[in-house]
Amino acid sequence: MRTELSDFIVHLLTESKKFGLKVVDEKVIPYGVQYKFGKGDSEIPVNIYYSDKKGISPVVGGSPRNDLRPLLLDLLNKKAENVSLQHNWKIWAGTDESGKGDFFGPLVVCGFIATEQTKEKLLQIGVKDSKLMKDSEIEKTAKLLYKNFPGHMEVIVLKPVKYNELYEKFRSQGKKLNEMLAWMHGRIILNLKNKHDFEGVVVDKFAGDKTLVSSLKQ
Repeated sequence: MRTELSDFIVHLLTESKKFGLKVVDEKVIPYGVQYKFGKGDSEIPVNIYYSDKKGISPVVGGSPRNDLRPLLLDLLNKKAENVSLQHNWKIWAGTDESGKGDFFGPLVVCGFIATEQTKEKLLQIGVKDSKLMKDSEIEKTAKLLYKNFPGHMEVIVLKPVKYNELYEKFRSQGKKLNEMLAWMHGRIILNLKNKHDFEGVVVDKFAGDKTLVSSLKQ
């Protein structure tokens, strides 16, 4: 088991005991491990996935009305808030995509400029892993980001028709989906750079470094 994943699990199990939760079942699942927590008459599963690309991705299962859900989400959010930055930049940008594996809906790439000073504000607004949020929370948080940080965001939305057109254009040039994604990330980064100067960029690793660097030169 990866050290990062092992440390995350140890922390989660230690903290869960403080809230009277106990592990009633544990099993290995594809790309991770599942723990079923119990308290009183209630039980709820938590899947903890790990990949080199995404890192650790916890997903709380069970019914949305499970009375243990708020407690587990709170524990996982506190763990996320304590993650230290992996760089020393004063101002930086970050990009990520969503919808790459979906059959319906748009492909979206978004970028945001942040500083050490804005980090606390982002947490207060409710920024966190979207897997730990309801759709309504995501929409509310997005509106707050636009309101509180004008000029700090760039978004490209490719709806199915436009996605197919652009993908066909890239494919006709012998390029693949990752190269189209790199182009989208590159456009986001360059657009943000025109608004603010920043020291570096944190990018969700969907392709090799050369692919992304090449997109910034196009």
